[in-house]
Amino acid sequence: MHIDADAFFASVEQGFNPLLRNRPVIVGGSADQRGVVHTASYESEFAGLQDLCHSLDMPRRRGLTKQWRDFENFLVDEHQQGRNVCIILDDAQLMHQDALRIIHHIYNFDRGGRKLAQVVLFGQPELSYIFALHPEIRSRVGSWFRLNPLSLEDTLNLIRFRCRVAGREGSLFTQGAFLEIFEATNGVPREIVSVCALVIEELGKRSELTADVEATHSAIEIQRSFRSQPLSFQAALPIQEPTEED
Repeated sequence: MHIDADAFFASVEQGFNPLLRNRPVIVGGSADQRGVVHTASYESEFAGLQDLCHSLDMPRRRGLTKQWRDFENFLVDEHQQGRNVCIILDDAQLMHQDALRIIHHIYNFDRGGRKLAQVVLFGQPELSYIFALHPEIRSRVGSWFRLNPLSLEDTLNLIRFRCRVAGREGSLFTQGAFLEIFEATNGVPREIVSVCALVIEELGKRSELTADVEATHSAIEIQRSFRSQPLSFQAALPIQEPTEED
């Protein structure tokens, strides 16, 4: 079983709007219809666990203990039916340190010496530093893998692929503009995607279809301005605290 709690879109929103940083962010569907949460940046263990349980069609409990009990019962049922649960969390570096305790607790569930669930985390390099601050969670990690930055050719293929999926066949950048992107991002996929998104916005402002060096440089400077903004904003909305009520 695969649960993909992708936080990519939440990180994009937080990148564009500093007011959302250090606040729980959810990107979902229409507010007046039932839907699936596409992405979330979990600010607490309770918030993350609730979302995982909801993804597995379990009710959201008001109490942390009861929510964990539901989750454990689910894992036991899956184990008895011979199924292995694999939880995949993307952009794990965005999870608050309190939310990281989910990983620690999940590996407490076992039967006959076998863990009832496996957790796979994807994240930026700072994830290793975050785990180093929490040895009790770091001790649960079995393997670390690190992807190297993309080469010039792979960067070009990444941009072409995403353009093709979006329905664009022609080139989005001039050769000089593409080289600007590669040099500015150092081949880091997330940076490449972020810059390309800003380039598209810049093209919309200019009513142009292909980005030249000037338009691309403007987008790069916008991204750098985001990076330089101080992270002094605090959450304006209170985080829901767990209770023992159902």
